[in-house]
Amino acid sequence: IKQEVQQKKLKAISNSLFEMWDSDQSGYVSMKHIENVISNLRKTQEEDLVEIIENEMDKMKKKEKISKHELRRFIFNISNKIPNNYTSFIDCASSMQMSKSEVNRGGLRKEWYHKIIYTGRTSGTDMALVYDIVIKTLHKDAEVHGGGKKVSSYIALLTCEEPVEETFLKYVATSAEQAEYLENKILRRNMNCISFMCIDKGVPIHVPKVKSHGKIYFWNTDETNNGSLLLIPLKNKKNKVFGLLGIDTLHCPSETGVFVSHEIKYYQGIAKAFSISYHCTKVRKWMLTVLENGIRWMQRYCSHTGEVTIYIVEPILKKKDLHLKTIMSIDSDGVSTVLNIPSIIRRNANLFKNYLFHCLDCSMTVTATSYNQYHIAYPIRGKDGKVYLIVDIITKKLINHLPNYELNELLRILRLLQAAYKEIWNELWESEEPNTFLAAEQKKNNDALRITVMFDRLLLMDLRQNIANTEESVYDEICNYDCPPQTFYNTLKAVINIFYPENVIMEDSEDWDLLKEFINSELHEKIDEFDPTAEENDFDGDSIKKYLEDISPGNAMKLGFWPVEHLYLWLHVCVSLREHLKKSLNDIIENTEEQPPSE
Repeated sequence: IKQEVQQKKLKAISNSLFEMWDSDQSGYVSMKHIENVISNLRKTQEEDLVEIIENEMDKMKKKEKISKHELRRFIFNISNKIPNNYTSFIDCASSMQMSKSEVNRGGLRKEWYHKIIYTGRTSGTDMALVYDIVIKTLHKDAEVHGGGKKVSSYIALLTCEEPVEETFLKYVATSAEQAEYLENKILRRNMNCISFMCIDKGVPIHVPKVKSHGKIYFWNTDETNNGSLLLIPLKNKKNKVFGLLGIDTLHCPSETGVFVSHEIKYYQGIAKAFSISYHCTKVRKWMLTVLENGIRWMQRYCSHTGEVTIYIVEPILKKKDLHLKTIMSIDSDGVSTVLNIPSIIRRNANLFKNYLFHCLDCSMTVTATSYNQYHIAYPIRGKDGKVYLIVDIITKKLINHLPNYELNELLRILRLLQAAYKEIWNELWESEEPNTFLAAEQKKNNDALRITVMFDRLLLMDLRQNIANTEESVYDEICNYDCPPQTFYNTLKAVINIFYPENVIMEDSEDWDLLKEFINSELHEKIDEFDPTAEENDFDGDSIKKYLEDISPGNAMKLGFWPVEHLYLWLHVCVSLREHLKKSLNDIIENTEEQPPSE
């Protein structure tokens, strides 16, 4: 326990030092700060401490700057080697205060930096709000700390064009004065530009005089293009570049147009803040797509569920509390509405909504009755254990009064939605490689399709596992029927139709003996390996629907014979995945036909 307390203390100390030295919010501190500490320690004849610090600095391989994590490890190592004297380093470092102008500048910049991150956490799925706050912050900083500079700025994101899979930069946000020339324009590698050099190297590029550079692509050729250009790569947590932040002074007098060191550092901090906000918004946007598909499935196969409302959990500015914002509602017919002006629910402001905050606080599923309606509030948690979304489901019965087959399906869907959020979290926050089990998910640079099929894929894998666990004796039991229920017959016939379409000619139950020949371990293996999105596995979804059209979900699921129930659901998932794939291909064709040629 004593060691744990000491580690927390050192972590707080290193964080405090980092914030003091990183006054420009760049995310790094110069090694010169540590060199100044060593210089002061020599004056106090702390030779042993100085030697240990210099040895630790040598391990940094002569880096010019270090991150917060590296500074923390540096201080931990010093404290481990000289536990009784490391405080001399801390005291000396803490006493080296910044100048008053640096403190004031750092205070404002820190406030603006955190406002960008706060906007990302409260913008719902609207990326435009994040773009806007970044552009405004850059202009504000230039006015206050740039010596009267007049800057223009833009954000460009790496995008891939289907079906040729060419990667290019698309300008998604610009300053007002550049909107006419830059907005939605596309910059390609074969154009005379420096932008892709910045992306490939992953480091900022500063061009003090753009006119004499030779590798700058000018969209506005009517003006005299003087001034400086600064390009900063936008990176995810694993330093993979996904875009550019550009700032220039083309409309500024040449004597004030060059960017200085503290400005370049701060703009790197702005790029980091944008990356955090961008991924915050993207996580929510992707998850809402998955939730929409999952909830529609739930409403179809759990007839006692009705309207569903999705709330996002947001921090309150300058308060240690959270509120809920209504972001999407899906009515009982499966029609979804994304709210452009979401309503905000504050704690204790509405007694009939307190069950939502109970769900938030305890991070567990909560049931409640409100306005004579039964509610199930389900929390969607991140890997850090915090609740980020709440799914509020209205049911026609109390949860413990739902039919068993519906309750089991409801619990399965909620479990898979949580699994989907974990996958999205890992990909966007942990920068892990996405799961690509299906052929549709392996298509390069098609995140939209991959996220659209994510819930169906998770359900398909879950059903596959259940079917794989089915013993052969169960299939023998099915074959022992002299005349199976029509639900059994139609479901099995639809399954056979996928794998042996040329053999399925039976139109009535008199052909049951013929059908039974296909129900064996080979069919079991085919189901386990089948990818409905693979080109070689094309099948007629309409004919599958025709077999199942007279079987209501309730009748299929309440028979109590779970192998047929799993097959019934598996068929619907296969059809759904195929439809998603066809829609995606049609969208690509339409976009290709409508897209004008780039400049």
